[in-house]
Amino acid sequence: MPTYLVRIIKNHDLVGIFVARDLREMLITIDECTDPASCEYIKLGAGGIMWTDRAIPVPIDVPDDDDGEESDPVPWGGATFTEVWWNYFHGFSHLRWKRFFEADAPDLPNPPRQEKPAQRASAKVLPFKVRPSKSEPE
Repeated sequence: MPTYLVRIIKNHDLVGIFVARDLREMLITIDECTDPASCEYIKLGAGGIMWTDRAIPVPIDVPDDDDGEESDPVPWGGATFTEVWWNYFHGFSHLRWKRFFEADAPDLPNPPRQEKPAQRASAKVLPFKVRPSKSEPE
């Protein structure tokens, strides 16, 4: 299935990365967090998000917080993009952003391209407590 990078048209804020069979399915998913009419997208090529340092075992055992809400144990600080996706996120691809609804959106100019930084900054790795497995005594 295709993978899409979605952002807000006016300020280019990131909405998310979505996998969908078609645009209709993607619109339904985006509608969970924002108005799809205010968004534009590009179709991503091969690539992904990866952890180059120690991460966590999958599936993730999600404990309840004290207030009853689930916490997010995924160490996103240790994640990075593959090189191709890194180029998409930093504006170094030649893909044109497409709007979901051309007739509803005002004509906005594309933002100027950034200069490519000399080196990629490494992600900050956040430590996390390793929990003993259920079969091991504590």
